[in-house]
This record gives sequence, C-alpha cells and structure tokens, in this order.
Amino acid sequence: MPSPRALVLLLVLCGVLGCPEPDPEPSDDDDDATDDDDIAPDDDDIAPDDDDDAAPTCADDVYEDNDNGAEPTTLATSSSTTTGLTACPGDDDYFEVFLEFGDTITADILFANADGNLDLGLLDEAGNFVASGTSTTDNESTGAVTVTAAGNY
Repeated sequence: MPSPRALVLLLVLCGVLGCPEPDPEPSDDDDDATDDDDIAPDDDDIAPDDDDDAAPTCADDVYEDNDNGAEPTTLATSSSTTTGLTACPGDDDYFEVFLEFGDTITADILFANADGNLDLGLLDEAGNFVASGTSTTDNESTGAVTVTAAGNY
C-alpha cells in the first residue's frame, strides 16, 4: 500500500477522477514452517503473527469527512493555501471556495509522483469539470481559470 503523502492543496483532490488503488498485498513466498518474510499482516497459517512489519496505515487529515462533492470542506478565501493534508488511497477529498463572476483561480496540488499519482479537478456548482490536472508527473495544476458564473467551485 502506498504510504500517506503530505500535500499542498487548493480545491478538489482526486475528485471523480479517483485516487490510485493500493497495490495487492504480496503473498508468502515459501513453504517453510515459519514465515521468514516481512509481509504484513500475517500471510501464512502459522499462529501467532510472525511477520516483522505492521500493516501501513493512512491517517485521515483534519478536513475529513470531505469524501464527496455533497460534503466538501469550505475554504475561507480563494487566495488561501492549505497544507499538511494527507491523500489516502481510495479516499477522494473535496474542497470548495465561493467565487464571483470574473474571478480567476489556480488550483494546485504539490506531491511526489514516486509516492503515488494524484489528479486534480476544478468543478462548478453543477459538478461539471471546468479544468483539471491529470499528468503522471509530480504536482498538478488547473492553470489560471476565470469563472463565468458566481458560485461554489
């Protein structure tokens, strides 16, 4: 499972584009009576658990539960930067900010792609994509977007 990643995020983290799914857990690769690998959780029939590592966990950040567009975390202003976020596999995160007609916004997420690929989407109030960042490299950006209607994005 990929490790949790610290991010700088402005709006929609993963959105309906989805986050990466965790890699399947490898299985015990030997027939020895004792498990001699570092796979966790215990992957053999020997009791008690004789693996060396605890299963990796991904702790929610302080903005949970913002896992869908119906319950986004509201950001105070469009010029805010939010840091210290965690992206857990399979856990999309939504943020919103109110914009006036003609406002310009750039949404960015900063991360290392080596830790797992993330995608970014900017949606209007109806849930339509206005802009997105979906590369397979470090970081994503919507670029500068001038909105054509007031509302929550």
